[in-house]
Amino acid sequence: MNRILATLSLACLATGLSAQCFETSFGTLLGSGDDAAFPSTSTALPMNITFPMSGGAFASYTHITVNTNGCAFLWNAATGVLGATATGYTTTVATQVTNLRGAAGGSARIAPLWRDLNMLPANNGGVWLNTSIPGKCVITWANAVQFGQTTPIFTLQAQLIEATGEVKFFYSGTAASSSATIVGVSPGNAVVAVPGVDLCPGPNLGSTSQLMFQQFTGGTLDLAGNGVSFFPNGSGGYDESCGACTPALNQNYGTGCYSIPSQGFYESFADAALASATLQGNAMQLTISGGSYSATWIPGGASLYVAPSGSALLLPTTDDGDTVVTPTGPLTVPGGTVGTLTVSHNAIITLGTPGNNSGDFSPTGPELAAAARGAFYSWHDYNDAETGSGRIKAEEVSGVLYLTWDGVESYSTPTALNPSTIQFQIDLASGAVTYVWVTVDGDTTSSFGSAHVVGYKGVGAIVDPGSTSLAALSAANFTHNPVLPLSLSASPTPVSTGSTGTIMTYTTSNIPEAGPSTGLYVSTTILSLGQDLLGTDLGPGAPGCNQHITTLDLFLPVMFGGPTDVAMFSIPAGVPAGFQFFAQSVALVIPFTLPNGQNPAGVTTSNGVKSTVQPF
Repeated sequence: MNRILATLSLACLATGLSAQCFETSFGTLLGSGDDAAFPSTSTALPMNITFPMSGGAFASYTHITVNTNGCAFLWNAATGVLGATATGYTTTVATQVTNLRGAAGGSARIAPLWRDLNMLPANNGGVWLNTSIPGKCVITWANAVQFGQTTPIFTLQAQLIEATGEVKFFYSGTAASSSATIVGVSPGNAVVAVPGVDLCPGPNLGSTSQLMFQQFTGGTLDLAGNGVSFFPNGSGGYDESCGACTPALNQNYGTGCYSIPSQGFYESFADAALASATLQGNAMQLTISGGSYSATWIPGGASLYVAPSGSALLLPTTDDGDTVVTPTGPLTVPGGTVGTLTVSHNAIITLGTPGNNSGDFSPTGPELAAAARGAFYSWHDYNDAETGSGRIKAEEVSGVLYLTWDGVESYSTPTALNPSTIQFQIDLASGAVTYVWVTVDGDTTSSFGSAHVVGYKGVGAIVDPGSTSLAALSAANFTHNPVLPLSLSASPTPVSTGSTGTIMTYTTSNIPEAGPSTGLYVSTTILSLGQDLLGTDLGPGAPGCNQHITTLDLFLPVMFGGPTDVAMFSIPAGVPAGFQFFAQSVALVIPFTLPNGQNPAGVTTSNGVKSTVQPF
């Protein structure tokens, strides 16, 4: 399996910036651990902004202390932070509200998720502070777990916006709490208590208090993957809104080429008399043509019959049963070989095991079409276990496997002698299969019905072609193996933070063989900054194949492998949140070698993949 590593430059990424939730640059690591305050409960760090938050001890705030337990305390000098705590978490509903309100003269505070959190170094957990962004202070609780638990691991972020006084909270898609918790904002200073609200979906409008919060019982946190914003509303309080904050994501769009299902044909005879009138004395041959069988009707072809010799193998007698037959060498089929055949005693030869329509003695065309494997059908309710019946025989002569129903009885009511002799001649090397109908019983008296279904189907369920005249099949082609569209997928999701990136794997599947029987598969993946969502058809050179990207910005190296291959691609740290880029794979084939002679340009294309970078 080939693995290619490519790195996308930040200069290129910057051109694709879109809306963001999390700030990807977390700034400076303040520390890790459990029940810790940074820098301490009595000092504070400058925010490099003057943040307006009226209603508290001060009209604006310049400093902050951050608690590992999902809250932070604001002050306007570095001389002390009244009411800050390294713990303060509780599962008691009233105490949670008291802690958020603070004491008289106490600091303003924000609580994205005030609970007993643990910032474990083993998880790269820690509290971060970024004061380098003009007009903004960003606090991040990265890779947190609830104390005493190992999962889920989640990330929280708070942003304070100087110009508007807005407070924003963001939650990774894994955010959860198994214990009671509180989320909200408070000016501190023993603010008057108010009832809690439902933050999400929100909105909450017209509040006259800067205390706004929601309390969650264990397991009910509904903020995962969302952002919550608190806006000063000019009435002394906040308006609040909640919206989805889309995590990093890979999304498939469009379709690849080509999708060519297996095909088949059959003629359905309502009873044995109709079947006898058409089949007896005739033959039909299937020969391999590329990825297909070509079917030819042979009038008077019963003369091709080869009588079994005395050394032919007698298959065990079994009504409606199956017998596995393994030729001395593999049978050539379109696109490969098959080592074993399942011989249904009701005259179905299935390529491989288990057999198609096993045990079914009432043949119908739709059942043929729905069967799982490729198979040859002269399907009828035979009974080689009936007293006086001839036997089903298998014999190889000069590379040809002969499977003969030698005077085998059909069901009738009452039981009567009504033998048929039919033969499948299977050339193991060339793959040609000849059906020979010497005698076909016409007795229609069976209480189970005497229908025949005669034909062929390719691999997998096929579109039911309906009954068609076998005599009209001269040189008709039927695809044996389904051609699946070239497919591209990407994993894991493209996460980029201020300190970490992601190595993505692009997997290209269903790569067509570059040429019949070459064993060579050639493909590449192309990255682009533009998306063609509907796709542009590449006809006439590659009709039915769509280009789903608008520019060819980066080619990952060409792969020479198998029908599935992978390429590695590195998303660096520091990619702006919300950046999007696109990918599509291309495979090369010898022109005109695909089934039905498609694609003179010798190229097939995959679906597109849209990747959205986020820090969670």
